[in-house]
This record gives sequence, C-alpha cells and structure tokens, in this order.
Amino acid sequence: MALPSQDRGDLLSSTEFPSLPNARHFVARHLLMPLILLVVFSPHSSTHAGVHAGPSTCFMEFDSTASKQGNFSSPGYPDNYPENIECYYTFKGQESETLRITFYEFELEEPFQKGCLNDFVDISTISVSNVKQLVGRFCGTYVPIPLHTMKPRMEIIFKANHALSAKGFFGHYEFTDESFVPPPPSSNVTNCGGTLTGVGGILVSPNYPDSFPKDVDCAWLIRVDYEKHIYIRVLELQLKGSIANCGEAELVIYDGYSSIDVNPVLLKRYCGDLKYYKNTEEKTQLSRRNRIVVRLRTTVASPQKHEGEIIGFKLVWTAVTFANQCEQFTCGKSQYCLNTESGTCNTSLTKNYCIDRSLQCDGVPNCSGEDSSDEDKCRLPLLAGCGAAGGALALIILISLTCVKKDRPSKMEHELDLTNMERSLSMASRRYSMAMGLGMGGALGPMIDPPGGACVLHNNIGMSPYDDVLPPKMAHFAPESSFGRRHLTDV
Repeated sequence: MALPSQDRGDLLSSTEFPSLPNARHFVARHLLMPLILLVVFSPHSSTHAGVHAGPSTCFMEFDSTASKQGNFSSPGYPDNYPENIECYYTFKGQESETLRITFYEFELEEPFQKGCLNDFVDISTISVSNVKQLVGRFCGTYVPIPLHTMKPRMEIIFKANHALSAKGFFGHYEFTDESFVPPPPSSNVTNCGGTLTGVGGILVSPNYPDSFPKDVDCAWLIRVDYEKHIYIRVLELQLKGSIANCGEAELVIYDGYSSIDVNPVLLKRYCGDLKYYKNTEEKTQLSRRNRIVVRLRTTVASPQKHEGEIIGFKLVWTAVTFANQCEQFTCGKSQYCLNTESGTCNTSLTKNYCIDRSLQCDGVPNCSGEDSSDEDKCRLPLLAGCGAAGGALALIILISLTCVKKDRPSKMEHELDLTNMERSLSMASRRYSMAMGLGMGGALGPMIDPPGGACVLHNNIGMSPYDDVLPPKMAHFAPESSFGRRHLTDV
C-alpha cells in the first residue's frame, strides 16, 4: 500500500536515504545490535464456545539514551507472527533529535479492496509538545519507504486478527541530532540554497541586486543553537508578479522542523513588491524553534533592471533568546509575549530580545522592526571624534595665526612646540573617544585613526536601505560582504 501523501506529516523526502541492502544479509549482520525491549504479553481467553479469545498485547520501548540505533521486528520474526495480537513500539529521542525508521522486510496479510482492515501497522509521530500525528497505515507486502521525521518520538502499532498470519516485518531505527539534517535540495545556481549558521547574517537572492534567473528553486536552512530562535526581517523585495499572483516568483518561509514538500508548515509567503506589506508584522517572522527554511521559487526571469532598481530579495536574520538575564545585548524596545494565545499580553510575561553582543554596531538592524537600539549609540563616538578633530584643527589655526603676530622663536623651538601640541591633541582625542564608548565590536571592530588624521564620513546618506529603521543622515553601515556570508556552506 502506497504511503498517502496527505498522511505523511513532517516526514522528509525519501530521496535522502541510501538504497536498501538485502534484507536477509542485513538481519545476519545487525540482529545482535543493542535493543531495548520492554515486552509484556497479556493474553486473554474465553471458555465460551464460538467466541474468540481477546488479543494478546506486547509493549516495546527504544530509548536514545540507551542506544542511538537498533533493530525492531514483529513477534516471532522471521517466523510467522501469532494470530490475534496487538503490539506497541515506542521510540523515544531527546528533544533535539530526529528519528529515521527503515523497513527492510514487510509481509502482512493482504488488504481488502477498501484498505488495511485485517493485519496492519499504524505509524505516528509525537512532537515535543506531545502532539500525536498519524503518518499512515500499512499492510500487505509493500515495503514502506524509509521514514524520517523531525519529531523526537514515534509510535508503531501492529495489530493482527485471528484469521491469517504472515512473516511480519523487520526494520531499523536511528536517532540523529537535528544539526545533521541537511537543507532541502536546491537548483544548481550560484548562491542558491545552503546552510547558514551562527548568530546573524544577511541573505540575498541569486544575482542580487540584479535580475534573478528563471526556473530556480533555492532553499536555505538557517540554523542556530538549539535554545535560540531566529528573527527574520525582509529589507528589500521586488519579485515578478504581484501579491495576487505568486506563480511566477515567490519567497516562502517555513518552519525548519517540517518538510517543505509534504504538509509544510508555512509561516510567511511573499510575492511582488515589498510595498504591498505595510506593517512590521508582515515583514518579519520569529521562528518557533532553532530552525527555519527560506525558499525562493521562480518560473520566469525577473524583468530587465532599470538604473537604481533593486531586483530580488534581501533579508537579515538574527539568533535571539528570551532569557531572564541577558548576558549579551538586550534590544531595548523588542519584546516577545509569552502568552499570545489569549489575544492579550500580560506585561509580566514579556521578554526582551537578547542578541549576540557582536551584532551591536555592525551596521545591520538586528532588533525588531521598530527597534534600532543595537545601532543607536554607535554613531556618537564617530561624530564626537569628528567634532573633536574639527575643534582641534580650528584651535591649531587660531594658535598659528596668533603666533605669526608674535616674535618668531628659533626654528628648533618652533618645531618642538608644534610637536608637543600635536601629541597633546592626539592624546586628548583618544581619551575622549574611549570615554564615549570606543570599541564598536561586530563587523566594524575598534575605531582606528584614519591616515593623516582625517575624519572619514561615509557617503551613503539617502541611499541606505535602512533609512526606515535608523534616523537618516546618521547611519553607519558595514560592507555587506563582510557580514553573514562567511556562514554560508554549499551542500
């Protein structure tokens, strides 16, 4: 019986698994692998003629703390399983683990035309919040495809009636940490798909800010430490089509603990232009856990770019926590409500975003949509330094003009006085900068006096994509290529 697509839950693609070895050879090699079984048979009988005895039951448990992999089978395998039996197989992994189930042999009583009504196997996944979801029901001699779930637990229920019995099934289980689960496959295009890890970064479409190609499917997995979440802000968006027509190009954000092809958990979908999305909530997304998948799909190429026009998308992602004590940087205006299901938010249950300290003053808005606190105080040292340099220059000119009117000292005395004056001004400028918060961290690093003592002003006023977040004419941004790209790994 084929696995019905509507019942596959959070299963990943079966193409991720290698070809199956010969079942009998596999049994001979692996039958003695560690296996945790708690088997309890509970037979029921009846003394009344013509009344069948109740089913015998058995329970088997496989815990990842005891063994990361092992085998399981129907009772009596490789001999026929008993009639009138009901067995429960429970697989328990840790919260950060995924589970892979592979059947190497499967032979049950043949099904009716209406489905598996005689002997069958039900497979369900169980989430960290104890939500049970049926994957599918299997019977007959069709070997189910390998099942890989992002959930840490799974339950298999095997039921056989009193009519006929067969050889049964034999399979293998394996618990794997979620960090080893790769991203979905992507098109063979430069900068299309991959894995991004770390504390934050910038993600752009292929060829950004120029035209993107047609017929591409790019899937990026963003993964942070297990106890963290991922906050995404869409900064630029210009795709083919409109918000009502996503068939030509779309940007989609999925929960990283679901499949993007089978019952995906869709969090956000973007089409057309960013102007269609008015409020901050529409342009941002907070992950449920530590994984999120961003997918770009196109069927046509983007139109020819006009001068100054941005094509594609650009987003910033940030690893955030909501700890009571933030040991890194606390976003002053970014808060997360812990009881959003009620529709109202109790202020006692709100937590501020806590981001890595290295993201402060990196030129990228890493806090929430209305919060620029991670960049606000970074401009003061630069402007203060420029002011100090300008004041020092004016003072030197004034002193020089005054000195012209006085009797000129000897050449050696004059050079010595100027040298001492320059040293004093340089030391004062450095001390002032340190007092105002020198050491900007992140991608910028410490402030260094520019060559010749000049004060460098970045010529990006009015052109910054973050003018809607930071006060205009005062923003300071790191080069995009120096941030986030180092975390991209081709797969």
